[in-house]
Amino acid sequence: MVGALRGLLALTAGFVVLAMAFFVSHWLVYRPAGWEPRAGVAVLVAAQSLAVLLAARGRTPLPLALLPGAVGLVALGVHGISSQLDPRNPDPEGYILLASLGAIAEGSLTLLLLVATRRRAEPARR
Repeated sequence: MVGALRGLLALTAGFVVLAMAFFVSHWLVYRPAGWEPRAGVAVLVAAQSLAVLLAARGRTPLPLALLPGAVGLVALGVHGISSQLDPRNPDPEGYILLASLGAIAEGSLTLLLLVATRRRAEPARR
């Protein structure tokens, strides 16, 4: 089961890396107002996702250093969905919803695998 979860985590992390690369390239080309902070966050999310992608391909337990980023991805994804579904938002964007769902999925799978691989790595205590 852990192997299948690692594969699914690698797929979602790859999706999030590609989504963030799309956002940054889009903002670099069109330069909308306030694009710099958003691009900075997207680069940080892409770095976290790349670290998760590399860790998910290994056989060792995921490093605990991924924990804060996983929690941040879930929070960022929830914020993205809530801002897009807000009735006061005049122009919701579907691609932001998809990227937000990917961030929630990646963060949740990372947290799940952090727990699962830690339990598996601990020796049985009686």
